[in-house]
Amino acid sequence: MAHEEPGGDESKQHHTSRRAVLKAAGVTTLALASGSALGAPSSGPRTAASEVVDLGNEGLTDGDSIDSYLETHLADGVEVHVPAGTYQYTGAGLGGEYTNAALIGSPDGVTFRRPKDTETAVRPVITAASGLVRIENVTVKGASGQTQSRWEVGAAADASVQLINVNFPDGAVANSASNGVHAQRSHAGLLWVKRCHFGKFADVALQVAAPAGSGDGRVVVEDCSFVNTGTAALRAAPDNSVVRGCYFEATAAGPAGDDGAQQHGVQVPVAGADLTIEDCDFNWAGPGTSVVNFAAGGEGGSGAMRDLRVAYGDQETLFTTGWDIEAGWTGESINVSEA
Repeated sequence: MAHEEPGGDESKQHHTSRRAVLKAAGVTTLALASGSALGAPSSGPRTAASEVVDLGNEGLTDGDSIDSYLETHLADGVEVHVPAGTYQYTGAGLGGEYTNAALIGSPDGVTFRRPKDTETAVRPVITAASGLVRIENVTVKGASGQTQSRWEVGAAADASVQLINVNFPDGAVANSASNGVHAQRSHAGLLWVKRCHFGKFADVALQVAAPAGSGDGRVVVEDCSFVNTGTAALRAAPDNSVVRGCYFEATAAGPAGDDGAQQHGVQVPVAGADLTIEDCDFNWAGPGTSVVNFAAGGEGGSGAMRDLRVAYGDQETLFTTGWDIEAGWTGESINVSEA
């Protein structure tokens, strides 16, 4: 199958490697190890935005709260550049409905530090009303508490949201329903999640199944890494969606979720059509359960698994099914070996 390009002019040569993930420890080095084709922010916008605003020129300095700067400057037609540094944030100013807007962090490292009180909910709702909305080179630090936090993202029909090198390495505390990114039920366009890192969530780290049967928007998850997450690293997506070139690791227990210490790689809980899971690595040497879990609710869907590499420990069932998948799913070039 030819690899379609889901928007933008990204190179398709990079695949997340285990070495890069471990070296990165979940943050900035991952961006550098990626050999990003994006490079440093240009003098002009890389989206259809008509205006570029550098927050450094607006007075933002390392250690400041970034909320008010985003509230003032992140708007339709504006590409906002954030200088390297660590900034306090609550999500205020990040959420909103946008047309052709972008938030681009310096490739030298931009960290958004969530509030010290883990029970403070950080839950921006980010929507592409039309055109392209792009967020790039941002790492969110600090574990979320039991009060649910997450980035809710989605796009209207014919619009796109891109999350590029947006990282959530600290996950959440035990029994937390928090996610890193959660696709809106109303998502009807394209959500492209590329070169992002997720770690240590008790619940689902990247939940992109919600639009199925509702907004039915397409999701592409590419070159991402998921390390020692809880219930599931990735809950898969609606029709014609793709999981490609990703790295999944379960070498240590993640925080326990409401259903215990489950550690699935990809869950397929919805009956989406033509879902593709390809060219992915699963390092399942530790306590992880299944690498792919065809969960209740997904019966009647269809898709293909191919070019998967699985290194396992003492798991009894690597591909768990709650229903007969043979009618709708195919598999090829699945390499399974002991870790």
